[in-house]
Amino acid sequence: PEPTGRTKVAGLLASYAAESQDWRDFARFREECYARNLVSACGLFELLVICWQPGQVSPIHDHQGQRCWMAVLDGGMRETQFHATPGQPLREGRTSVLHPGQVAY
Repeated sequence: PEPTGRTKVAGLLASYAAESQDWRDFARFREECYARNLVSACGLFELLVICWQPGQVSPIHDHQGQRCWMAVLDGGMRETQFHATPGQPLREGRTSVLHPGQVAY
């Protein structure tokens, strides 16, 4: 079957993560919280290198209907998804551990 757009982007990110090191030019860490380092942006996308030091976390957030792919370039990451139901507290969902080269959507 023909790959979907989502699958194509994930494949490109996985190849990039396995073969490239130029992202290191954008890897900047902060002591107080994780760092969002802008690589490129236009009307269609933003490309960021996000850096967490051990123990740093991102606040619970959503992407407001935007699509988001992420590739782990170095180290590892734990992602916990949450489910929102109007009028109800957030419910914790699936937790995944990602390693270098892995891509999530």
